[in-house]
Amino acid sequence: MIAVEEENISFGNYGEFNKWNNDIKCIAYGDNKWVACGSYNNYSGTNYCIIVYSVDNGETWLPVTYKPYFTYISDIAYGDGRWIVDGSGTAYSDNVTSWNYIYGDNGIEKLGWGGTYGGNGKWIFGGWYSDDNGETWKESYPYPYSGIAYGNGRWVAVGSNGVIEYTDW
Repeated sequence: MIAVEEENISFGNYGEFNKWNNDIKCIAYGDNKWVACGSYNNYSGTNYCIIVYSVDNGETWLPVTYKPYFTYISDIAYGDGRWIVDGSGTAYSDNVTSWNYIYGDNGIEKLGWGGTYGGNGKWIFGGWYSDDNGETWKESYPYPYSGIAYGNGRWVAVGSNGVIEYTDW
């Protein structure tokens, strides 16, 4: 629930996230699901990633049991039937409940900037890109942008000093 009072917006607390000692960092919507990710501490000092999802528009949240064994997830995106998460590792899923790791030269380590953007079977993350729906990744030129979006067949990127660029890749 979101309550709007004058010019202030407050989100209702469903209490579901409080079930886990966690730090939720990112959220995305796709395939009629909300998916939120981050990390939780098991009280022994060990951090693990957490993925929770909702199929009833955010009313209730379910934990993903078969998730990547990362220490944290800091970014999630959805596009063309595929979810991609990134943090201390990178993985993809076509159903949210089971995940495939991206290994070796095809994997992305957390680059510390940017976000994950998907569209038209192509993905961009920081200085990396995938043209096979996240199966493999290639390094690209340095990433000078602060935001990227895909729509209507076009990628548009924005950055400092008023930079707005596009490509039909």
